[in-house]
Amino acid sequence: MPALNFMKQFVEPIRKKRKRHTIRADRKIPIKAGDRLFLYTGLRQKGAYRILEDPVTCSRVQQIKIQVCGRCGGEGEIPHSSTSYSSCPVFEIYVDGDWLDQDECERLAQADGFENFAMMMSFWDGRLPFKGQIIHWRDA
Repeated sequence: MPALNFMKQFVEPIRKKRKRHTIRADRKIPIKAGDRLFLYTGLRQKGAYRILEDPVTCSRVQQIKIQVCGRCGGEGEIPHSSTSYSSCPVFEIYVDGDWLDQDECERLAQADGFENFAMMMSFWDGRLPFKGQIIHWRDA
């Protein structure tokens, strides 16, 4: 039964069920569909607590790759809004090998607890390129 730690900014989105997945680096012991997950904030710190009383169940796991655009020579500058993309986005996201378009990136960001894609990419600033997993869950 894996435990996942979240920053405090994600506690309310998780409780209100606006955040139903998390993006994580690959683990030595991978999480798989059917695993029961315990969601915490502040693990390994005084005052840590479980975000949801009951564990959730992993419903699926997808592969994700986030990178600065390699096709257009993007500078990695973070767009100020979701409408500031040119014909070639600054960032590329692939889920299970499929490239996400602007609308799909926006939906991914909102499902991950961010207000919009620009805020999500601000969070990822300095951490790219990234390869890992999207861990989805449902109530137990």
